[in-house]
Amino acid sequence: MFPKGPIRVIVDLPQKPRKDSVSVVPAWLKDAAPLVTGIGTLLFAVVSFIYVQGQELEKQRVAAARLRQEALAAVAEKDAAKQEVAAITMADYGESALPTLRVLLSGSDPLSSFGKLVVQKWMDGRAPAERARLLQELAAYARSRNNRLRLNAYSSLASIGKVLTAEEARGLLPLFMERFGSTPMWETDPYVARAACPLLNLPAFDYANIRTPLRHIAQSGPAVTDVARETYASVLTRSSPADACGILADVAGLPQAYDAVKEFARSKCKT
Repeated sequence: MFPKGPIRVIVDLPQKPRKDSVSVVPAWLKDAAPLVTGIGTLLFAVVSFIYVQGQELEKQRVAAARLRQEALAAVAEKDAAKQEVAAITMADYGESALPTLRVLLSGSDPLSSFGKLVVQKWMDGRAPAERARLLQELAAYARSRNNRLRLNAYSSLASIGKVLTAEEARGLLPLFMERFGSTPMWETDPYVARAACPLLNLPAFDYANIRTPLRHIAQSGPAVTDVARETYASVLTRSSPADACGILADVAGLPQAYDAVKEFARSKCKT
C-alpha cells in the first residue's frame, strides 16, 4: 500500500568547491605597511618637536624682551634698595638672564654698573653649578671682540674675586694664560689689561701660576702701572724668598714707578 498525502524528497547535491578569493592588495604593500606607519609616526613626532621648539623659542624671546625692559627700568631707578632688589630678581632668572646681562656689560655706566650688581647677586648663595655657569659666561665675554664687554667682564670678575672658591679661581687660569700669557699678548687694550690685573692677586694663585701674565700686563704701558705695581706689592707680602727673587728679575726692567716694588723684592730675596 502507498502512503496517502504528498511525499517529500530531500536531495543533497554536492557543491562545487569555491576558489580562494584573490587579494586586491599586493603582497609587497602588505609588507611595507608597518614601515609606512613607522615613517608616519616619525614625521608626526618631528613636526610636533619642531612646533614645541618653536613655541619654546618664542617664550624665550618674549621673556628676554621682558627682562631687558625690567633691566632698563632698574638702571633708571635712583633708589639703591630698589635697584638691589631688581638685581636679585634678575639673577634669579638664571640662564634666561644671560642675554640681558651681556647687553648690560656691553654698555657704559649706569648699564655696566647694574650688570656688575647682577653678577654679584648671582654669586650670593648659588649652587656650584649655577656659579660655574656664570663664570663660564663671563670668561666668554672676556674673549669677545667688543672692548667694553671684555673690560666689564674682567671688572665683574674682580668684583666677585673675594667670594670665589680656590677651585673657581683656578678655573680662570686658562683665560689669563690665553689672553695675557703669550708674546705678544692677545689682549691689546691696556685698559682691559688694567681691569684684569687685580684678579692675578687672588690667594688661590701661586706666583708661578700668574708670573707670565702679570709681567706682560706690567709691560703693557702706563695705563696699568699703578694697578700692576699694587698687585706686585700684594703678591710679595705672601711670597717665598725664591718667588721674591723671581719678581725682582721680572720688574728689573720696568720704569722708575716700580722702584718701591724692586726694593721690597730685593729685601725679601736676600732673606
